[in-house]
Amino acid sequence: MIKSYLVKLWRLLGSIKLAVVLILLLSIISVVGTFIPQEERAAGLVAKYGQDFFEQAVRLGVTDLYHSKYFVGIALLFFLNLLVCTIQKIRNYPKWLPPNNLVDGYDYWAELQFKAKINSGLSLEQVARLFKKSLYRVQVRDKVMMAQKNRFGRYGFLFVHVGLMTLIIGMIVGGLLGDVGGCFLYQGIAADNYYSFTKKKDIYPYFQMRLDDFDIEYYPPKIMIGARFDGQKNVYVGGIGDGFTPAGTNYTIIVKNLMPDVIWERNKPIPRSPIVVDPAVHLVVYQAGELVTDLWLSPEGVSGFKVDNFWEENLLFLDLKAKPRKERALISIIQQGKVVKQQEIAINWPLSFQGRNFYLTDYNLNEVGNIYVKLQLSRDPGMVFFWLGSLLLLVGVIIAFYFPHKRYFLKMNKASLLIGATTSRGKINLKTDFAGWLDKLKGG
Repeated sequence: MIKSYLVKLWRLLGSIKLAVVLILLLSIISVVGTFIPQEERAAGLVAKYGQDFFEQAVRLGVTDLYHSKYFVGIALLFFLNLLVCTIQKIRNYPKWLPPNNLVDGYDYWAELQFKAKINSGLSLEQVARLFKKSLYRVQVRDKVMMAQKNRFGRYGFLFVHVGLMTLIIGMIVGGLLGDVGGCFLYQGIAADNYYSFTKKKDIYPYFQMRLDDFDIEYYPPKIMIGARFDGQKNVYVGGIGDGFTPAGTNYTIIVKNLMPDVIWERNKPIPRSPIVVDPAVHLVVYQAGELVTDLWLSPEGVSGFKVDNFWEENLLFLDLKAKPRKERALISIIQQGKVVKQQEIAINWPLSFQGRNFYLTDYNLNEVGNIYVKLQLSRDPGMVFFWLGSLLLLVGVIIAFYFPHKRYFLKMNKASLLIGATTSRGKINLKTDFAGWLDKLKGG
């Protein structure tokens, strides 16, 4: 009784139906994880759906799905499914055929994909030499011959299955031991902790993090300048180095420079940060080719002064469109008062230290104008399994699709030759190959 239940359980664990159900469940979790922000981004649910919805989502674990117990449980069950399926497939995989079963027995001959009976003037030894010339491995026993090519191709499925199981191990290890957190760094100030979104608490690692410098590289900006002369209003858009002449005047205004963020002291801009917050544009004004004035303008304007008939209030800094090309933050890792690693990081270019990756995710100024950056710290000990599993999966797919295991079975029966063939993959190609061998053997 117990044995029968164990047999049923074994068959269930290795069934395709169970695999389909588990893949469907993992797909549903992935879809939910795509539409519901995970980990630190889940805080945005409060503004969008309210505090009650956010608290309920956290309670159900849908804001950290990939570290949840049911995700790890489903992944573990999928691993068992693949393991049992692999064992079953290995146990059922055909071995070398016993000669007496080639024709009379059901074991293999009835399952061959292509079979034929032809008249050939060749002996079995001559047929064997032909197959050997085509790089087949040949075995002859009495009046029965087996020829096979790409014998390792039958293990393509094994690489695929083991690769998938290794990927799942990576998922389980990452789900159980992985960690994702974040922290804010202010320039010149070291931080000794970060908040773990996975463990829901502050983590104090054996090192400190410090922001040493921050800079932003922009695409060529588009600066909008308004000009007002003799009651006429004109708007000009250009970049640094561009110039324009207001209609009806002999003035030439050139955009000389730009500061993305400044503070003003005595009508002069002082650079504060590389972030576009309070920009200032430097204009140079010429009249009939002679320099009239150069001035800095902010979107709020500056105090004007008269130079001949030209007033600064005739020019307005209307707008600035500056798209960041690259943000760079210089981060130092400190242990026991010494900098053990210093690296410039950018979006998608992290720093790695002691199994953790440090990603730049955001930056801004606080209320007093100090620069800060937001770092995401992630640790995934299952990543090595992901790389190994991906490699095994790639090797398995290449073997299975490009090196199919082909086998030919032949038996001399008086004046006729019985021939059959099978392959692990690529039945259409085998059909062509089988027809070619029939012609070659008949011609012999």
